[in-house]
Amino acid sequence: MVKLVERGGLAAVVGSVLGVLAAPVITSAYSLSGEGAGEAPPWEPALSGALPSLFSFASPATVYAAYGKLYLFVFLAFLLGLMSLREVRGNAVGSLGRWGFRLSAVGLLLNLAGNIADYWLPDFAGIGDWGFVVGTVLGLLLLIVGSTMLGVALLRGRSGFRVGAWLLTLSLPGMVFLFLLGFGNVPSGPALWLCFAWLALGSSLLARERRPVRPKPRVA
Repeated sequence: MVKLVERGGLAAVVGSVLGVLAAPVITSAYSLSGEGAGEAPPWEPALSGALPSLFSFASPATVYAAYGKLYLFVFLAFLLGLMSLREVRGNAVGSLGRWGFRLSAVGLLLNLAGNIADYWLPDFAGIGDWGFVVGTVLGLLLLIVGSTMLGVALLRGRSGFRVGAWLLTLSLPGMVFLFLLGFGNVPSGPALWLCFAWLALGSSLLARERRPVRPKPRVA
């Protein structure tokens, strides 16, 4: 169990850092592609001017798809973190938390399928559009609801994951806030808020499992 929790926590941290670093890049790449023309975030001119090689190694659409593929690993990291968190807190979150775990897991699995369909196999039997609607859009809706429920349950249980729990609880307003800042691409914009949440949760999981175990005092 210790190795499972520690590895899940580490995966959540690494995946979240990847998502944080990729978010401004993929948002800029989306605005430069045919799909996102006219939706440039405020930082795009500075970023593409300072690091032109990030956007010039292929056609704009190919560049955007390349960065989109990274989110397969981001969502997989969230799923591994969720499994570790369930191992630690699964029996102490009540029915609200259990449903939060379930909806979050289904949402993440749908997003993994949506990412594969939308970025890895977009031209295979026309599944790209279906993958986005069913996998990404529906998956994100379930993930937002599940994350909010799980965050509330963790706060109620005084679990020691308070920062991450608050970030999960505030998933919807947090995502709206990031959208207003310019992170309008889907799924990278909503995923960015969850990156902050799982960075905190993953760090808490790592700290929990690496904490030295104190031997119990002997009773005379």
